[in-house]
Amino acid sequence: MNKILCYIIAGISFYSCAKDKGNYSYGLSEDILITGFQDQYNLISLQDTLSISPQVSSNKDGDFEYTWGVIENLAAGKINTFDTIAHTKDLSFPIKLDANEWILVFQAKNIKTGYSQYKTAKLSVNTVSTRGWYILKDNDKDSDLDVFLTPNDISATSRIDNVLSSSSGNKMPGKAINMSFSSTYQSNVADPAVFTNTRALLVATDNDIRAININNLRTIRDHSSFFINGSQPIEGPTGIFNGNTSIYLFNQGLLYNINTVNQNKGQFGNKIRIDFNNTTYSLSPYFVVRPNMDPILFDNLSATFVTLVAGNGATMTKLNQVQDNDLPVAGSNKTPIYMGYKSTGTASKLQGYAVLQDNSDASNRSLYFLEKDKLNLSLKRVSLETGSKVQGASMFTLLTEDENLLYFVSNNSLYSKNLSNGNEQLQYTVPAGERVTFIKHLKYTLSSDAAYNFNYFIIGTKSGADYKVRMFKKSSGNLESSPSQTLEGNGTAKGILYISPKINTNTFINSY
Repeated sequence: MNKILCYIIAGISFYSCAKDKGNYSYGLSEDILITGFQDQYNLISLQDTLSISPQVSSNKDGDFEYTWGVIENLAAGKINTFDTIAHTKDLSFPIKLDANEWILVFQAKNIKTGYSQYKTAKLSVNTVSTRGWYILKDNDKDSDLDVFLTPNDISATSRIDNVLSSSSGNKMPGKAINMSFSSTYQSNVADPAVFTNTRALLVATDNDIRAININNLRTIRDHSSFFINGSQPIEGPTGIFNGNTSIYLFNQGLLYNINTVNQNKGQFGNKIRIDFNNTTYSLSPYFVVRPNMDPILFDNLSATFVTLVAGNGATMTKLNQVQDNDLPVAGSNKTPIYMGYKSTGTASKLQGYAVLQDNSDASNRSLYFLEKDKLNLSLKRVSLETGSKVQGASMFTLLTEDENLLYFVSNNSLYSKNLSNGNEQLQYTVPAGERVTFIKHLKYTLSSDAAYNFNYFIIGTKSGADYKVRMFKKSSGNLESSPSQTLEGNGTAKGILYISPKINTNTFINSY
């Protein structure tokens, strides 16, 4: 880097005093003229390409070489660094910069005379990653994210494919499992010396976990750096979700956590023990949780419901049996094929439902209402009528904090079960040639973001190599006949979240 360029980097303040708006000549006997430049460019990261074709001329015979670069326009006292982005006269630069104010620098150097001319412009970069529908998808081997932009309201207007691999350079290995959003994940991306809350997507596949900076979609940590004690292989059952004062991780059936109340570096520590004897266990990937409440978890080996109190400590706690339970809290000889959050009874009560499969007879399923009050767990059986389609269903989800309905897929069609009166009803017949890949209830009700509020039941399907994600409004729990919108892309869709500048850790319930 020559002294003149160092001067530009160090002397960013020349913007305010340059009368020629950034066209600088340093030759005493040569005049190099650069035109075809704007004073400012406003671009969207991961979407726009900065294209400039300047005209360069000199009053002397010359053979020119060129350098393009960007400088982050940092606050006073910070060190500015120059990043070279091209050595051609014409620039075609796909924007992958962080949302920020940058300085664009163009150098034209006459090799024969050694003289250089610099042209600068302001470069304002915004990001699409902070608002839109995020689709978690895979191709049976690797996983990625698509973003559907919503510039005006909740309706998507365009799609950006594979934003994770575009930003981080590689896809996540493995089939997609789930994703959640945290506004309290701690990282040092803003300042290497300080760990602070970072708005992050938390994504799990059956071979990887990642924390992804929502501002630029770059990976903060993956399985190689997510654990204090070094890299760990990620294997099922896996999953990552938010709970009471913690981020929870299932890996190989074991539980890990990051307590977000305490100062941390965004890394998981040792596994959480199931008891003080360090008994071998294997947790079900299903759970019941909501922000600020301890989760309901289930150990498949001992058939026991457990929790982690206040997201803290090194040992789980077995939940207490309630006197009139229809099922023992421990040793029930059953395994969950679904558990999910339904609602909050009172300030201390966490309510959900579980579909349990008998370990001795896999065709025998039962449905239970779960209510955790502090460390007490009530288990009440919900009648499944003879011939109930729940017995052969493949996936389930509840309407969270809405109508008392359980939705499920049977024979590739969507049904609902009224949990108050037992009625089962066909809700949607999937078109021929499509296969259901996930179902989810998602709602967003922020008065400060009213144009983007929604309450959708969402169905993901696959046909050939492509996915469709249909979003249905509902009335009294029944889906409207046609979706409000359908998102389409390449791959197998496994999950969805809506991201906006307004959301935080508590906005969405982490539930299947």
